[in-house]
Amino acid sequence: MFYKELFEKYKEYQDELLCDSVKVLLSIPSHFIINDEQFIIKDLTLAIRKAFQIGLLNIYVASAAIDSLTRLVSKLPRKKALPFLNFITPMVSDFMVYEENIPI
Repeated sequence: MFYKELFEKYKEYQDELLCDSVKVLLSIPSHFIINDEQFIIKDLTLAIRKAFQIGLLNIYVASAAIDSLTRLVSKLPRKKALPFLNFITPMVSDFMVYEENIPI
């Protein structure tokens, strides 16, 4: 399966290849999430965290992470989604930090 291989390899990539690989992983079809192969949900959660890290410098990756997170939460039952949300939420807080010194 292509996604499984990419989940294993993307951590070795850098720069644009890393960004593009993460965006592909974040766009994994919903039926993989619904069918709940546990490794996919866990790996997707790790990819979302990585995307939020990259997203501090690349708005397109951050947007893909938010879309993927929204899809993950909407497709999973609340009991299954909660542990993953607890793992991802600290990454989201970096986007909500208010900086006074940034010119608008």
